[in-house]
Amino acid sequence: MDWLAHYHAQVDCRMKVVEFCIPGEATLKLDVRGMLASSALISGIRARKLVSHGARSYLAFLVNTPGEKIKLEDMPIISEYPYVFPEELGSLPPEREIEFKVDLVPGTTPISKIPYRMAPAELKELKVQLQDLLEQGFIHESESPWRALVLFIKKKDGSLRPGESGRCSQMEAARESHRGTKFSRISRVLPPIYKELLENCGTLD
Repeated sequence: MDWLAHYHAQVDCRMKVVEFCIPGEATLKLDVRGMLASSALISGIRARKLVSHGARSYLAFLVNTPGEKIKLEDMPIISEYPYVFPEELGSLPPEREIEFKVDLVPGTTPISKIPYRMAPAELKELKVQLQDLLEQGFIHESESPWRALVLFIKKKDGSLRPGESGRCSQMEAARESHRGTKFSRISRVLPPIYKELLENCGTLD
């Protein structure tokens, strides 16, 4: 923009014409109609050769200026409804009128699969988060034979948070289709061993 202002450029976007009206000089009119359909690329060697033969060239240097980081409390929607975004969850959500459940075919049994091995850091984080949820009453020990996927995602501050169950299934499918590829963020945890996991962090294989 500063370059255009320096050379008194007038840009007509509708007509696709640029006029350089430099005081004391003849007006230079650049008609780019039909020239913007495709861009012509040349190699660095070709560009250097053209410059050495007196061709006019322009160097553009782009600088990405980072904007100010927006704080969570500065967002209008959060400021308007602060009770929807509490720092800590006080209790479980209210019970709904309609109870959601998935009915299984009689006689259906869980698919037997070997649980995935978790990284030590993820095992430690899982133990801390499960214990915290147990103490707050958000979860309770389950004897269900059905397996549950646990996927940890690293946040910007370096901490880990559990991912959504849908993403767990996607990552599991990716792991099955890419044998030998390291997917250390995926883990499969059996609900019956939650108690054992809380007591001994290193027993899950």
